[in-house]
Amino acid sequence: MPTVTVLNKISQKHIVWGLIAAVLFFVLLYSYFVQMTIYYIVERKNIETDVGSRIALIGELESRYGSLQNKITKEFASTLGFVEPKKQLYTEQKRLVQN
Repeated sequence: MPTVTVLNKISQKHIVWGLIAAVLFFVLLYSYFVQMTIYYIVERKNIETDVGSRIALIGELESRYGSLQNKITKEFASTLGFVEPKKQLYTEQKRLVQN
């Protein structure tokens, strides 16, 4: 009978240490997930800020484009060095199927 109590005590020690290890593992896993959640929240905030500044930049560039588009004329292009082509060539799209 003493061998059964020795095995029982050894089994209890293993169970207790196993439970302690499992609890420690889950605490570490929980803290990891909390840390990653906080990291991604901060990262999302940074991305939203970056997107907002880029949207403002795009609006500014579109405004400049609209104002410059109205200034382009043949005379303005010639002052920049553009010339009228002597002969204009156009391409045709070849079709694989005839109608």
